[in-house]
Amino acid sequence: MQAYKQSRLQMQSLMLTMVMILGLLTPLVTADDGQNENQPTVVNPVVYSLNDFNPETMGKAYLIGEEQSLFSATRYLKQQWQADDYPQLRLPFEETSARTAGRA
Repeated sequence: MQAYKQSRLQMQSLMLTMVMILGLLTPLVTADDGQNENQPTVVNPVVYSLNDFNPETMGKAYLIGEEQSLFSATRYLKQQWQADDYPQLRLPFEETSARTAGRA
């Protein structure tokens, strides 16, 4: 009876060890190396001009020094982007490729 109990404990120990090792190796075996993608995603940058930007009226002063002030043109650039109907807008939970669609 004692030998049976000891052998059962050894088997449990061995099984738990195997489960832990298998759990560590599973991500390595199932990892995607990224070579499955057919075409790389090309992103054309959206560039706007600051030629008509007047920092005194359109900008926001956020760092004022003794010699010169520093203004943010974020609002002005965002208004230009909005006027162009938000090109290349990506929503936070938008599915952009088949690779991310498979995860859902």
